[in-house]
Amino acid sequence: MKRLLTFIICLTLLIPNLVACGKDPIVGVWESSYDMGEVLKLSLESNSPQFSDLFDFKDMFLDFSIELCEDGTYSFNVSKSSIDALFNEFVAELKEAVPQILELQYGMPLEDIITSYGLDMTPEEFIESNFSDEKLRESVTLDYSENVTGTYYIEDGVFYCNYKIDDNRNMSLNTKFELDGDTLYFENFVFPNSIEDSNENTPSMPCTLTRKK
Repeated sequence: MKRLLTFIICLTLLIPNLVACGKDPIVGVWESSYDMGEVLKLSLESNSPQFSDLFDFKDMFLDFSIELCEDGTYSFNVSKSSIDALFNEFVAELKEAVPQILELQYGMPLEDIITSYGLDMTPEEFIESNFSDEKLRESVTLDYSENVTGTYYIEDGVFYCNYKIDDNRNMSLNTKFELDGDTLYFENFVFPNSIEDSNENTPSMPCTLTRKK
């Protein structure tokens, strides 16, 4: 009985050590469908506040995953189809706002703007002639890299990651985080190598990810 009790005590003391030697629970593949509406709105308010009320960014999502490896490296991958869908939606929003943007810039109704150019066409014809989907696509830059790799570490409840944009630029993201089972929450998040990432005036946003099954 004494030997059995000693064995149970030793086993109890061993269990925490076995857990400590296990894989870090943050290691794995995490996924999210991130609502970009608020990010785009804040970016527009920061760079072109006079036009911010003209846009209604709804149902604009980016699907992505982050693989956090045991060796302190990670890979960040964005779905190309969701990038394309976001770009198409952004162009559609921009085209709808063009008439009001022109009126704000010129300080007169669109019909008067057309007349001032000596043109005989309807507002719809003018917009399609000068702001077709193809032309707007050429003028819009909505850059989200599909794949970014780097390193990460965790210290005092803060997630630190580093990556390179090119040979001359090293970037980093530091954010508090919470891990609750299969849910990972970042207090501040920004897509690596994106427009928001390059713009210091664009605030980052919270982000929730779920573990890939």
